[in-house]
Amino acid sequence: FFAILFTGRYPKGLFDLVVGYYRWQLRVNVYMGLMRDEYPPFSTRP
Repeated sequence: FFAILFTGRYPKGLFDLVVGYYRWQLRVNVYMGLMRDEYPPFSTRP
C-alpha cells in the first residue's frame, strides 16, 4: 500500500506476487470445491 501511495505506481515484483497468490488461491478453491481431482501445485505459474 505504501509503495503505491508514495511512488504512484504498483511495483512489478509486488504485482507479480499478488497475482501469483490469487492464481494459487483460485486453484485451491477449485480443488476444495471438488471441481478438479489433481492437487494444486505450489508454483505460481499459470
